[in-house]
Amino acid sequence: MRWKLSVILLAAMVCLALTGVSAAQDNNCDVKFCWEKPCGTKVIDCDTEVTHVLNDFKTTPAIKESVNGVVYLIIDEERNKVRPGDIRLTWYHTNYPPNTKVKAGDFDVDNNVSDLPNATISYYDINHNGIYDLYDPVYIDKHGTGEVSINDIRVTDIPPVDVKSLNPENAGEVIYTQAQFAQRWTKVLSSTAPDFKWELNPIGSGNVEDLVKYVDVDCSGDWSCADRIYLIQPSSVEYYMNGKWISYDDFVTIGDVRFFVDPADEKFECGTKVQQCDKDATYMLIRPGMVEHLPTPILSKQVLEPTAIYLDMDASGTVSIGDIRLSHVSTTYEPNTKVKWCDEMDLGKELVAIDQYAIKYADIDGLDGYTLGDPLYIDLDGNNKVSAGDIRLTNVPVFCMDDLEAGEIGPMWSVVKGGLNPDADVGWDLETIGHISEITGYIDSDCTGDWTCPDKLYFQQLTGGLHDYFVTIGDHRTYVPPEAIEEEDWFECGTKVVQCNKDLVYVLMEPDVTVKVGLTHQGYYLDMDRSGTVTVGDIRLSEITTKFDVYDPNTKVVQHDTDIGHQMQYKNDDGYYFYLAYTGSGGYNVNSPLYLRTQATADTLDRYYLSPGDLRLSDVPVGVGSIGESYTFIEEGDADDGVRFYRLGDSTISKAMVHNYLMIFDADCSGDWTCPDKLYLQQKPTRHQNWLNDYFVTIGDFRIYMPPMEDVDNGNDTGNGDTGNGDTGNNDEVTLDDVIAAIMDYFASQGTNPTIEEVVSLIQTYMTQNQ
Repeated sequence: MRWKLSVILLAAMVCLALTGVSAAQDNNCDVKFCWEKPCGTKVIDCDTEVTHVLNDFKTTPAIKESVNGVVYLIIDEERNKVRPGDIRLTWYHTNYPPNTKVKAGDFDVDNNVSDLPNATISYYDINHNGIYDLYDPVYIDKHGTGEVSINDIRVTDIPPVDVKSLNPENAGEVIYTQAQFAQRWTKVLSSTAPDFKWELNPIGSGNVEDLVKYVDVDCSGDWSCADRIYLIQPSSVEYYMNGKWISYDDFVTIGDVRFFVDPADEKFECGTKVQQCDKDATYMLIRPGMVEHLPTPILSKQVLEPTAIYLDMDASGTVSIGDIRLSHVSTTYEPNTKVKWCDEMDLGKELVAIDQYAIKYADIDGLDGYTLGDPLYIDLDGNNKVSAGDIRLTNVPVFCMDDLEAGEIGPMWSVVKGGLNPDADVGWDLETIGHISEITGYIDSDCTGDWTCPDKLYFQQLTGGLHDYFVTIGDHRTYVPPEAIEEEDWFECGTKVVQCNKDLVYVLMEPDVTVKVGLTHQGYYLDMDRSGTVTVGDIRLSEITTKFDVYDPNTKVVQHDTDIGHQMQYKNDDGYYFYLAYTGSGGYNVNSPLYLRTQATADTLDRYYLSPGDLRLSDVPVGVGSIGESYTFIEEGDADDGVRFYRLGDSTISKAMVHNYLMIFDADCSGDWTCPDKLYLQQKPTRHQNWLNDYFVTIGDFRIYMPPMEDVDNGNDTGNGDTGNGDTGNNDEVTLDDVIAAIMDYFASQGTNPTIEEVVSLIQTYMTQNQ
């Protein structure tokens, strides 16, 4: 047994060393894990990795009013009666407040309502910049008068957030505080109200049907009790990919208004705007090189000081307000600083363009192409080698590597030294990551649609897919405002985005091959390379017993495992044999348990009853497991033996083969199925829902494989110094004593407490802390 432990630990440590993906971005290599939920669980609202995709309603919503003056969002404009599911936007007598959903049996059910044909969703331009942005309060202009009038409804606080100046002279200063003039969900009742007669402008078309979308919180495929409604900030930024358009309007993004939040949902408050760092915010990027009304940034240098490198954000050819310094400028300005109106030392200086492909990487992490562990440089002399005068944009190495600390060869923003005693990276080969117009993107933190004071700038790792339009793993934080680092705990400039970072969007990729479920004499596998035999990288879906070893479900086959080479059977060539099944006639939702249908044959595919030998993928019931835990087989007499089931295809796609649902989270941005990657079983959207649900980790997705080393929640975001299981010294780090104690406990408990996965995780933490 001891040699088996050694082999597994060695394999796991090699895996970690190849990727560095779990290493934190400071120099002490403290490994932190953030995955909250283990394999065999479903993604629920606001889990670490969830992306909030917006969906259109099946019907057309409208704002209507009852005879006693109660205003509603009627979900179907064809109706003239209040029905369950409609939303009250004002008080109903003293019984029901605004932001409540009508339920069966409520006093106002079946009350008559009439159209408000001129009702307009509007805003007041509180900072007078001519556009609708984060700072502007939102109203329902009940009669479309174009000004704040009696009985108009304040949707947000007035203003909704602290208003910061956008003027260069006092940029960032608070000029109004949140709710300084009035509170959200109140009516304008008097001509003495501070906002009375303010000028209003429609948001987009101003029509509610164009502005309201919902997040399917219970993944029921339709508007239901738990779902949230958002009032989007319409965006002119959209991208065309694979024959379809994607835009900010498809996701919950900064500036959207939470128009309805179930009162039982304590995470958010109705009438608030989405801000950066909120759990429902999605960080889509503005790529100025692809947006018609924005200038394309130019990588430039000062004419009089050629070592002073800038990103000329407005392409003006001179140092101007908003440009980013990528190097030291004389002895006055640091790199990663934005030019301000008072920077008289370089403001107005002439710039000249340099090679627009000069942002390059050194391929040092053992993975092909530009990946997470590869450092970035500005190749100033264009010789495709690291040489004297080049600028390091990241730490070198990026993470701890071999016997080197992160940044030991050279820290981020440092200049490479040559001469008789050159830096260790001199002579490394460099390759471009792309043209500056293609790799530059920024988070529009105040949703002004332009490059402004609080925005964050990234150099992207291009994939050619959806990843290129969002902050994803491997992207380089090129500029972060100092106040975001100090006040919002944002990561500093020069760092790369890694899993669990607050700005990360969990975009998924499809496997390169059609993955099939294979059966050996020992059990079931996901045949990730479709080789027909058990190979490194395949996933065990059930417990596997060989002559020498027993392997748990939710483990990946690694080198030297004793089931490697075992032949698989697919039962038939097209793979239709293996079906995912869920119980419950109400349709598939976040609480529906999942099964792998193993006992059917080609002649009995229409037999809709579970039977002994079928494999539970999730706990049954979900999250409880009292009938059966995840990755266990149904036995005769179990409570789910003989239960009617429904194929996923009954309500989503025509065939429910496993491979139609599998998607990979590429944790090391290698573009391939590698050691740290995660595997999800997608909940396919219905025909009424946004197709983009398929390409992100969204509510209802099933974690079918999570690397055991990350199947731990050790308080990554608590700030309390938690280190997870095994820290016996309570000293915020894992010591050798902790490791020895865990190994002894492992043998004493015969591998039950701690488990082998917990021992592996602990040893990885110890090894990386002490590199």
